[in-house]
Amino acid sequence: MQSDLNGQSISLVLQDNPLDVETTNVFTHGFAPPPTPLFNRSTLGRSPLNADPEATILQNISRDSRAWIERGYGLHRLGNYEEAIVCFETALEIYPSLADAWQGKGICLGVLGESEATLYCFEQVIVHQPNNYRGWHNRGKALMRVARYDDAITCFKRVLQLKPENYKAWYNRGMCLDGLHHLEQALNSFDQALMIKPDCYYAWSGRGNALIKLHRSDEAIYSFDRSIDLRTHNFPAWYGKATCYAQIYQVVGAIGSLTQAMNYSPQATRSLAKDDPAFDIIRYEVAFQSLLKTPESKNPASPPMANVLQFSGR
Repeated sequence: MQSDLNGQSISLVLQDNPLDVETTNVFTHGFAPPPTPLFNRSTLGRSPLNADPEATILQNISRDSRAWIERGYGLHRLGNYEEAIVCFETALEIYPSLADAWQGKGICLGVLGESEATLYCFEQVIVHQPNNYRGWHNRGKALMRVARYDDAITCFKRVLQLKPENYKAWYNRGMCLDGLHHLEQALNSFDQALMIKPDCYYAWSGRGNALIKLHRSDEAIYSFDRSIDLRTHNFPAWYGKATCYAQIYQVVGAIGSLTQAMNYSPQATRSLAKDDPAFDIIRYEVAFQSLLKTPESKNPASPPMANVLQFSGR
């Protein structure tokens, strides 16, 4: 298995890093009511703040920008990313320093693969709210995507200063350290994540991948098994377990685990396994060749091949 963040094992685990978009007030079915006009002249004179016209204007700006933000997050949840971006941009036209709007725009741009624009948005979050730990976390994830692992680690360090119990920051720190080949430090980060959240299945998978590279096969298999116990339909863990068995020439275990990976993602399994050096030792085994030639079953739950970097919300 590859040992950098562009490699197969790392990207597989990153696929399993779940979306964590936390919103404070998303309305029923994910939509906020349409924003009211910025200045409602028919009600302005009756405002309880009519003694202070400037305060009335600021109140309307705040209300309308919040409605656009909530609508944007609702559209994001439905997968309408371009429309969501329009909502966040509208909120920013009203009030350019709204961290929630920058955050939402960055999240959507990240899903669309706009790496540099995503980074800019999360940097704006931090500019306007220096202690916004989600902004730091999302910036770290965006930096991971463009292979700036040292910079990403700095972001995750800041997250942990602000929120020491953030297991996702420990996990992502571990992924970056793995990508930099600092395997013992990566392992320590995964262990820290699991101390905080023992049922974090993707941290168990990350731990397993680091242990493979440290040639600690028994511990790696144990980690993948824990991940699978927590999430049976767990393609990265099954695939990682298969590579581990292959490297110690346990053909039956490798084929069995690879078969499970194939059940959950046949296309990804074939595409990865056919060139993965982890399987070189069993590549000419009849069972391995036969498995790769098996017709693909249709499985709508198969994870995508691309590394989908997901970001956290407010």
